[in-house]
Amino acid sequence: MDVQPDIDAILDALESASREAELLVAGHPAALLEQTPGSGRWSSSQCLAHMAVTNFKYIVAMRYALKPSLHLHDLQRSGPVRPGLPTRWFLSNMEPPVRRRFRAHGAVLPPSFVKARAALKEFQHSQEAVRELLLECRHLDLNKIRFENPFVPILRFTVGAGFLIITAHERRHLWQAAQACAAVAPSEE
Repeated sequence: MDVQPDIDAILDALESASREAELLVAGHPAALLEQTPGSGRWSSSQCLAHMAVTNFKYIVAMRYALKPSLHLHDLQRSGPVRPGLPTRWFLSNMEPPVRRRFRAHGAVLPPSFVKARAALKEFQHSQEAVRELLLECRHLDLNKIRFENPFVPILRFTVGAGFLIITAHERRHLWQAAQACAAVAPSEE
């Protein structure tokens, strides 16, 4: 198999996010993870649920765009994933610490209460689905195949950018989940 550092970096980012989510849930009582830090803010478990739903929406859109190439074996890989300038700007604004807020699309808003263990399980399931899709399409030119953004249909990203967006989105909301935990944790005085 060819060495693909860009694909390995995405896989590493997915693994890191999975580990971070597991440590978050293992390291805090469920009641703390399920408590919102204030009106209009998400609990840690809601962050996990949001990431899972968002991942699945992206996977469906990306798989649909990949389907012809996967079956016809065209558009073979010609180089590493290279996001364009607009995608790089978007990615930089996704990274923690969060400086710019984005309003979540209604289709990916978490329920008002989510059990922490259930949210973690669903997030891990979405992670596995992202990994499977990446491994399935890693031989294709992920810079040429575009998919329709599942939330803003007029936007189209390359599939490679889609994987980078997923991992940046996960870092953002894992940071947010940690902040939510810290905000509701009893102070140690």
